[in-house]
Amino acid sequence: MQTTLDKLKKKLLQPEVKQPVTEQIKERARTSIIAKLKQGREDVARRDAERKQRPMKKHEQEL
Repeated sequence: MQTTLDKLKKKLLQPEVKQPVTEQIKERARTSIIAKLKQGREDVARRDAERKQRPMKKHEQEL
């Protein structure tokens, strides 16, 4: 078990293997973050639309 781990670690730390793997991880993380930001914007837009649709009470009205 330990020798397999050492072999895998040695292989992944080689520069020609490490660079593409690192780039792939960055791309996946970037798309995940962009998707979460998009979802957050949609949630905010939906909440704003709901807030504007409900009737305002007299004490909530802006002056």
